[in-house]
Amino acid sequence: MNIFISYLHFIGIFILTGSLFAEYVLLRSRPAGDRLQFLAKIDIMYWVSVLLVFGTGMLRWLVYDPKGAEFFTQQHLFHIKVTLFLIVALMSIVPTLRFSKWKKKAAKDGEFAPEEAQIRKPLLFIRIELLLIALIPLLAVMVALNAGF
Repeated sequence: MNIFISYLHFIGIFILTGSLFAEYVLLRSRPAGDRLQFLAKIDIMYWVSVLLVFGTGMLRWLVYDPKGAEFFTQQHLFHIKVTLFLIVALMSIVPTLRFSKWKKKAAKDGEFAPEEAQIRKPLLFIRIELLLIALIPLLAVMVALNAGF
C-alpha cells in the first residue's frame, strides 16, 4: 500500500505542477471564448490534484511512511514544506475566482476576452505559486535526508 500511496502522491504532484504551468501559458496568451472554458477545466484539474497531493501526503505522513509520523512531525523543515503547500493552495483561490467569472462571461459571450489589466493579478499569483512549488522538492529532499540548515 505504501508504494501505491507514494505513487499517487507523485502523480498528483506532476499533475498539479503541469496544470499550474498550463494555466500560466494560457493566461499569457490572453485567452478568449473557448480558451477561457478550457482554462476553467484546467483549473478544476489543478484543484483535484491539490486534493490528491494533500490526501496522499497526509496518508504518507500519518499512516504509511516506513519512517513513521514521528520522524516528520519532529522536523521543522517538514512543517515549512506543508505550510508552503498550503500557501500555494490558498493563493490559488484568487485565480480560480477570476477564471470562474471569465468562464461565465465567455458562456454568455463567445467573444469575451479579459483585458490585460484583469490578467495581471492572477498571472502574478500563478508565478509566485510556481516559484513556491519549486522550493517544495528541495525541502522534501532535506527532510528525507534529515538535513537541517
